[in-house]
Amino acid sequence: TAGDTELVWRSTAGAPLAAHTTATITYTVTLDDDASGTLRNLLVEPGIVVEHPILSVDKTVDKGAGSLVNPGDDVKYTLSITNSGAIGSGPFSVFDDLSDVVGNATLDEASIAVDPAVGAAAYDAGTHHLTWTGALAAGQTVQVSYTVTVNDDAFGELRNVFLDKTVVN
Repeated sequence: TAGDTELVWRSTAGAPLAAHTTATITYTVTLDDDASGTLRNLLVEPGIVVEHPILSVDKTVDKGAGSLVNPGDDVKYTLSITNSGAIGSGPFSVFDDLSDVVGNATLDEASIAVDPAVGAAAYDAGTHHLTWTGALAAGQTVQVSYTVTVNDDAFGELRNVFLDKTVVN
């Protein structure tokens, strides 16, 4: 139910789960528009192990967060997308919203790189989103990097905020 923070499933006399059998529970989580940080999925039943992907994203900038940049400077951003879970993920997407960057800098689309070559990354000039889509094996990390050049007439802040809105596991 929308707004709930807990999912409960129990084996009952009417729907028993026999010893040494498996039950699969599937559910979907929709993130709020203003969601940020790490989505955690915790199971608090002793003796039960849940195997699922645990996905996280980090973003760095080569100049250091809050550093002064000048017109003509190249700035390299890197997204690190990690599955620290026990099993591989299904396909999912992560996007970086460059709306507040492309007004003050020019994206070098040829600089977009995915390492290792897992999934694909592309920039959509209409939405100003750089999106990576793919699946990650258990324990795998993929890095998506790109470079922007600060425009000659740029003054003020070059803001680049990472939004992680479509993670499905």
